[in-house]
Amino acid sequence: MNKNTSPQQQAVARYFFLKTKENKIRELIVVLTSNSQTVQVPMREEDLELQSFYERGMTPQEVATAENNQMWKIFNTWNALISDHQKMGVNQELLNELIHYRNQFALQEEALA
Repeated sequence: MNKNTSPQQQAVARYFFLKTKENKIRELIVVLTSNSQTVQVPMREEDLELQSFYERGMTPQEVATAENNQMWKIFNTWNALISDHQKMGVNQELLNELIHYRNQFALQEEALA
């Protein structure tokens, strides 16, 4: 797992990939103010435990938005994730690192293409 946290930033954003057995759902879950390497995702058939594949320190905008509460952001396209992260002030270098996961974690619309 890749870690990109700085000593000044204690709030952490972690990234999880959700893919159901039938490939009906493929999403990236970004958890702001994350305090665990895993998340439990409730599903109709059975709950899933996901392991984070990437983490980074949160931006000041994200810290202000989350207000010290855990916040889940769910994306079904990489373009939506990138657009959100640019609005929230995520460093371009970190965005470039995340984009390297694009082929490994194809999302819903991209898997259909």
